[in-house]
Amino acid sequence: MSGGGRFLSMDVPSVARPGAYINFQSIPRPMIFIGERGTSAGLVEMSWYRDAEAVKVNGMDFLTGAALRHVGETAFGTSETTKHISLLLSACTDTIVMSANTGGDKAKVTIPMTNGELIVEAQKQGEFGNNIYISVQPVPVVTGEPPQWSVLTIISGHAALNIPNMTQTVTGPDALQNNDFVTFSVTRDDPDVEPTLTPVAGVALEDGTNGITSLAARVSVFLRTMKNRTWQVMGWQWPDAAQKIIVQQFVQRMRDENGLYVQVAMSAEHANHEAIINVDESQGDAINPVTGEEFTIDEIALMVASMSAGADIITSNTNTPLPIQLEFSNELENAEIIDGLQKGLFMFSRRRDGTLKVEQDINSLHTFTPEKNREFRKNNILRKLDEIGATIRSTWENFFMGNEINDEIGRDLYMAQIDTYFTEMQRIRALQNHGIDNLRIRQGNDPDAVVMAAIVQPTDAMERLFLTVNVDTGVYFAGETGPDRDAIFARAGF
Repeated sequence: MSGGGRFLSMDVPSVARPGAYINFQSIPRPMIFIGERGTSAGLVEMSWYRDAEAVKVNGMDFLTGAALRHVGETAFGTSETTKHISLLLSACTDTIVMSANTGGDKAKVTIPMTNGELIVEAQKQGEFGNNIYISVQPVPVVTGEPPQWSVLTIISGHAALNIPNMTQTVTGPDALQNNDFVTFSVTRDDPDVEPTLTPVAGVALEDGTNGITSLAARVSVFLRTMKNRTWQVMGWQWPDAAQKIIVQQFVQRMRDENGLYVQVAMSAEHANHEAIINVDESQGDAINPVTGEEFTIDEIALMVASMSAGADIITSNTNTPLPIQLEFSNELENAEIIDGLQKGLFMFSRRRDGTLKVEQDINSLHTFTPEKNREFRKNNILRKLDEIGATIRSTWENFFMGNEINDEIGRDLYMAQIDTYFTEMQRIRALQNHGIDNLRIRQGNDPDAVVMAAIVQPTDAMERLFLTVNVDTGVYFAGETGPDRDAIFARAGF
């Protein structure tokens, strides 16, 4: 057999033999793609949970009932859990939630069998497990064939779900498979005799409990878990001031020290950081005038988190109608709104058509420095900067860090990727005035160090119109030809 295969160089011993040495490689293409937003996060009371487990809930699954296996709730429930998850999903695609409950018991039931017992236990803790029923019924079979049994896992109040192993046909209890709601186990009276199922019309699991709500025990676990999950904005509805400060400090550290570009929406006193969206507590509580459902101002923060997480990088929530119809107990006057905006408060006001909307899409930053000027208070701009930071970091770590040679070729390749990415950002109107001249790259003081600088000009939404209308009467004296348009526009700054 002649030589051949891949080659790194034409002057190495491995290619000495006659033969065809062929390299297949991809045509270069962008490694950086604009990321997706749309995930909120929250700590909520739940009746179907595992201690310290964070679960991701999709809005469509919550609506259709497919999320029942994760949180024991659907969008049509009436519990506080349903209320809070619905707020977290009111304007975004997904939410990541953890139960604020600690302890609690799993529901279970013991079903007698011939020569043993079938023990059915809920997969998770909480009272929702008490809504699970087990039915065991014989299945008609051909004479001479072994008996078969239909074992159903039924969720009270919910239609059959397309979940594996909710309906099983088995010849004996050992063949039963666990599903998303229960586990099956068998005990034998005589270990040498196979147990036989017996008919059960429908028996409920019992003694599932919710445990207690303990922020002191749960908050630190929740925050540690959220470090390793992908989300954009956390909603915080718990009124305890001390816990709010802990959460604020956590989110600020995520941005300032860990490079994780996230925010939290809460009603917070003295907040002054771009990581904190401070929902104005002076507006009081709210009510849905259609359903009569009441919301505290802290709960409204969950909706704000959803709106902020759901907004893409070219969208501002300024002047955006609320996703839930609400009436606040205190409707703010013009002077109060101006004062609140200067303090970095996220506020609601009314359009001239009566629709309640976001006054301005800002965060709590209201003390400005040369490093963080007024543009950092605008969430619309911040979302663009967050996208840049998160995407460039992940691209560096996934494609270049440890993989590319730190020479002029390698650095130029990296800069070309950044240039392509910024060009795409400009194409979708997230940036403007970008050019390759806005990028610089060089080797650092050590062989493995790369130093890069970039200038970006993020776009913002139109918010304020300053219009000067010059009225022309159409009356001219002898020799006059009409208004001097250039002079008029020059006075207006054109």
